[in-house]
Amino acid sequence: MYLALGVDNIEALLPPPPQPQPTDPGLENSISLLGKPLKAFEGQDHQAHIDAHRAFMSSMLVKSNLPVMSILQAHISEHISLMARQAVMEQMAPQMQQMQMAPQMQQDPQAQQQMQQMQTQMEAAIAKQIAEMTNNMVAEEQEMMEGMGEDSLVELRKKELDLQAAEIRRKEKSDENQMALDLLKVKQKEKLQDEKIDSTEDIAQLRAAVTLEKMNAARRS
Repeated sequence: MYLALGVDNIEALLPPPPQPQPTDPGLENSISLLGKPLKAFEGQDHQAHIDAHRAFMSSMLVKSNLPVMSILQAHISEHISLMARQAVMEQMAPQMQQMQMAPQMQQDPQAQQQMQQMQTQMEAAIAKQIAEMTNNMVAEEQEMMEGMGEDSLVELRKKELDLQAAEIRRKEKSDENQMALDLLKVKQKEKLQDEKIDSTEDIAQLRAAVTLEKMNAARRS
């Protein structure tokens, strides 16, 4: 459309959307509270990010907010994937470099097939690493929950329900205030209509009196 209109410097009018940038886990926690997705990047301290997010998820504010929990859990899974890939690639890097530097690598079909097999093995190793890390994380959470004891779990659940009940009461109060405001607006509107009707009737009566006075004056004359 801009080309058809002969507009110059279209890039300045339509700049590319800003791309996500790496940030610290504290800021990511605050972003998750706004309901916005998070993105992990290669080269970050994935374990530090995971620890910070898991600690944040254990707070009462977040535990009672399922959308935020989903955002953080998805983000943690992304960090786990990148951390597992980084670990496996570091382990297999010498073998990969050795095969890539081999003189016959470009011409030998068998060597290329071996390279593909190694890449397949690397992906399998990454998947296995992700499974182990995920299982360890789940096991740690279960152990922590068991260590809290039944009474602590009941108390934790009670606090969650109290927060949910408080939110429901707040919403009900807000709805009641809105209903009262709407009712007040209706009453004010009705009052204005009544005043308008009374004013119209007064004007009509005044006009009738003036007309009658004119008629009487005409008769006397």
